[in-house]
Amino acid sequence: MIRLIRFLVWAGIAVAVVVFFANQPGRIRIDWLDWRIDTSMAVAVVAAAVLVGLLVVLWRTLSGLLNLPQRVSRWRQRRRERQGLRDLTRGLTALAVGKPGEAVRRVERIDSLPETAGLAQLLRAQAFLAEGRLADADAAFTAMLSEPETAFLGRRGLLKLALQQGDLAGALIQAEAARTLAPTTPWLLRILFDLHCRRGAWADAANTLAALGRARVLEGPELAQRQATVTLALARQAEAEAAPDAALRHAKAAVQAAPSFVPAVTALARLEASHGKPARALAAIEKLWPTAQHPDLAATYLAAASGDALDRFKRAEKLAALAPDAVESHLLLGQAALDAKLWGEAKRHFEDALSADPAHPRRALRGLARAEADGFERREIAHQHRERASEAADDARWHCTACGMVQPAWSPSCTACGAVDTVTWSTPGSTSRSTALIQLVPDAGDGARLGLSQG
Repeated sequence: MIRLIRFLVWAGIAVAVVVFFANQPGRIRIDWLDWRIDTSMAVAVVAAAVLVGLLVVLWRTLSGLLNLPQRVSRWRQRRRERQGLRDLTRGLTALAVGKPGEAVRRVERIDSLPETAGLAQLLRAQAFLAEGRLADADAAFTAMLSEPETAFLGRRGLLKLALQQGDLAGALIQAEAARTLAPTTPWLLRILFDLHCRRGAWADAANTLAALGRARVLEGPELAQRQATVTLALARQAEAEAAPDAALRHAKAAVQAAPSFVPAVTALARLEASHGKPARALAAIEKLWPTAQHPDLAATYLAAASGDALDRFKRAEKLAALAPDAVESHLLLGQAALDAKLWGEAKRHFEDALSADPAHPRRALRGLARAEADGFERREIAHQHRERASEAADDARWHCTACGMVQPAWSPSCTACGAVDTVTWSTPGSTSRSTALIQLVPDAGDGARLGLSQG
């Protein structure tokens, strides 16, 4: 439509010009040397238009001939670029189908093209990595650091290499350098957090965790749980460095972040008791007991209670009354009764615990065995209870959900595989998580996680 309107406009102008000169007759006379030209105005205008047209054609012809080498060069460049892109595509396809050697051969053909040099270097490095040529991959990724456009990809590749080789110190160096180029990259912040935790650099981990929160990479309960884990680790670190006040402050922060986090409440109660404030220690556990009964809470509660064994049993009755039907309440009273040599009470509470949770009877059976042996001297019955306990299903324990290893106590990271915040209280079983840090580093292009797994 626009072209039609433009044509009609120009046609109208041409017709108007022709009509104008047709209605305005006149003569043009030119004397030049021995030449004389005498013609009408209309013929002169037509002749001038033809002359201008011929000059334009001549100029374009000469210009085309002069620019012919440059046009041929551009054509050849475009042809090379198209061929380079085809080779790049085929190289990526070869790498995807597990033919890194073919990918390297393809990329060698496109090295001289500046437009695809960065992508070619990345493809070469990824191909070397897939072939297991780690030294060549390291050199290729390092070469990418010289160009601003590919520097971050080079750091990402070097980080991946360091993690694949188990070099956590080198990985941390590369991750910190990459962060200067892209400070808020989510996967990079997660890597940094995990690396700091594995090194035990809990202050650095806390700073990185704050950055994760500001970037909204972690939010809600997940962020709160990580904050509780890190601050509790800081409390342990301060306690080991003989800084009890700092340890208590961090423990309070951990409970504030996750009020129902049993390790944090246990640590806070123990530290309050060591600061000469047993009432606060007992109150902290009593506050959590109605919703979360746990043997660590029970043991810490009995340790914080003052007086002799009978006084501790009475104190245990107060805590158990907050959740009278809970298995842990019966086990707590049974243990306190054993310590106070109240054999009948101990037997009754262990039997109640056995009835409340017949699927996991080990602790109740062991308590019954001790009551029968020490209190009633029925060795045969005690032996039967111990045999049943040895054959019973596993009780809930602290174990790592990443590698499945049972832990003697809660810790911020697994003592076996180093995974962070994976030690949980439950019945050990099959694992479903992988803790390989390299999985957090995305592949170039589609952002997919790498396939190296663990566990």
